[in-house]
Amino acid sequence: MKSKDFLYYDLGVYCPCFSAYGYCSQNCHCTNCKNREYYEDFVEERVDMIKMKNPRAFDPKIVRVQDASEIEPHSSNAVPMPEVQVPRTFV
Repeated sequence: MKSKDFLYYDLGVYCPCFSAYGYCSQNCHCTNCKNREYYEDFVEERVDMIKMKNPRAFDPKIVRVQDASEIEPHSSNAVPMPEVQVPRTFV
């Protein structure tokens, strides 16, 4: 049996570019990561495998107020959070 990290093999475990559904560039700090346009078929195969397990895996984690009406609330008292600008930084 393969380990659960098999899906991330050669993509740089927990690669922030991959989790943001984007490719790595020269400016990111990933090393030995195949999350590059050159390996597009490989990356898309991994994305499909992950989406089979969790269809919302690559959905944005923060939702704008305008989009909040499209999301089913968890309770009848749910109030959408105000829109917040979060700076995107990669370590």
